[in-house]
Amino acid sequence: MAYKALRDAQRMAAYYGEEFTSNLESWKSDHYVAMRCRDFAERLAVFNGLLLLPLKFKESYDSITVEDPFDFEAETEDIDRRIEEAFLRLSGLSRRIEHGIKQLESQGYEVENSIEFRRLCHQIDEILREARRIEKIEGPMGFRGVEVSPSASATFRALLGGSAAPPSTLQPK
Repeated sequence: MAYKALRDAQRMAAYYGEEFTSNLESWKSDHYVAMRCRDFAERLAVFNGLLLLPLKFKESYDSITVEDPFDFEAETEDIDRRIEEAFLRLSGLSRRIEHGIKQLESQGYEVENSIEFRRLCHQIDEILREARRIEKIEGPMGFRGVEVSPSASATFRALLGGSAAPPSTLQPK
């Protein structure tokens, strides 16, 4: 009888040990993903700070008052083009990062700093939408070398500001 009890105890210990080690292995993968998520969230916080830099630069650049808004220079147009290209690159990178966030969230993890990240991405998208809207208004040639009367300038500013004012006052000088 002692032999049978010893054999049953060994069998129970073996089954328990197998189950315990399989649980231990599954815990390791969950722990690994959780640590990856934590690392991802910390790196996302750094990226959020880096996204703020061009957004603040754009805000400062847009706040510069220009005496004659229709006196476009090649240098200014080049700066505007480079700013837009930089935001396009940031938008593309942000889409890839958003995909990573969604993968972690689909596994049940909450990614810290993702709300701030999405808010910043929305600002970048708004800047790009506005640039596309202005490009549609300007057309493919832009305004280089065009002289515009003050009333036409006011009408155009209203149009850029979202007003539905008809451009009936646009007349050559």
